[in-house]
Amino acid sequence: MHGWFRDELEICAWVILPILCGVVLRRLGVPRRASRGFFGFAFYGCQTTVTVCALWIARTHAQARFLPLLALSGWVLTALSAWLVSRKLRHGAPQRGAFILSMSMSNNGFTLLGFIALSLFGEPGLAQATYAQLLYTPFFLLGCFPIARIFGQRREQKPLGSLLLENARDPRVWVPLLAIGCGLGLNGAHVPRPTFVRAATHGLIYLGTATSSCAIGLLFSGFHLRRFWRENSISLLHRSACYPLFYWGLARAVGLNALDTVVLVLYGLVPSALLANLLAVFFELDTELTSSMFLVSTGLFLLFVLPVFTIVVR
Repeated sequence: MHGWFRDELEICAWVILPILCGVVLRRLGVPRRASRGFFGFAFYGCQTTVTVCALWIARTHAQARFLPLLALSGWVLTALSAWLVSRKLRHGAPQRGAFILSMSMSNNGFTLLGFIALSLFGEPGLAQATYAQLLYTPFFLLGCFPIARIFGQRREQKPLGSLLLENARDPRVWVPLLAIGCGLGLNGAHVPRPTFVRAATHGLIYLGTATSSCAIGLLFSGFHLRRFWRENSISLLHRSACYPLFYWGLARAVGLNALDTVVLVLYGLVPSALLANLLAVFFELDTELTSSMFLVSTGLFLLFVLPVFTIVVR
């Protein structure tokens, strides 16, 4: 069996099978609200620890120092564009918030991009993918959290400044930020990483991927293609053309090396984020919309985009 095909099957299995497991649990009577615990464990347990371990050995010098800023520019521009497009779609507030978050938050975390980078490029790929999303957690917590608060079902009529201050006091914001600081501190101090950390990182990636995918299965209520065909079409066009070309142009302009360029382009190709569903659950946005955009974009990515990408980079 070709190496790329084996990697493709492994990635698909660890994403799809836990989703099916979550669907089965839902049919057996497990409530949808259980997804909150799965998401919390995957993000605050697994991903937070993986972030520290991967940043510990990331290459942050030369042109690589631009990686986090290049990635951030794509997220911010996409969020602003999605905000404008959402006004044209004329949804209610929970649907607008769900669409903006699903568009602006690609699956940059360890559950797909990091998983692919680890499978295709080993530890250096995982380290660079984690380092490139260095500003993703601040963007997620300090940008996407307020968006979710603004459009959430329980939103209060407060000034934006008050919402931002409330968000800054949320302990869910600072735990991942402290993890980033810890990983960068160990990296900058040139502290040797123990050998056992490698095995622990691999295990947490698999566990976190399975846990968060199971949470998606608990939320699954159908693809809703007829209802959300416009949103999924916009997402497909953006992720298959605009996003990766934008990142490729930035990589060429800055002069990134081959690995960093591939990682950055992959950021543009990966589907909608699992974490958009987490915010939809936490702040009572439209989980059917976030689930539909995640499942459709993930399916298309695994079936068509990932095989081509794997063959090209191999």
